[in-house]
Amino acid sequence: TDGGKTSRPLFRQSSIKNTTLSVFCISDDITAAIQLPKSFAMINRLEAQIPGKYKMNLSAEDKLKYQKMLRDGRMDLTKRGIYDAGMIPD
Repeated sequence: TDGGKTSRPLFRQSSIKNTTLSVFCISDDITAAIQLPKSFAMINRLEAQIPGKYKMNLSAEDKLKYQKMLRDGRMDLTKRGIYDAGMIPD
């Protein structure tokens, strides 16, 4: 292991006597998926503690503008090799 994380793949294929065998390996990715609801609950609890004076209510139009701006930034970072293209939805 490396710092508590395993480096095993979640899915691996092996060939044995001309037969492909698919093997699923338990990994930290599964553990992380199980922890996701707990993480979102913690985020919601912490966000609820932020005073209203620090929050912004954006119009639907402004939300779209921010989404476009952030997507454009991710696309630029991807082109520069900084951001993983697999993280950009189709």
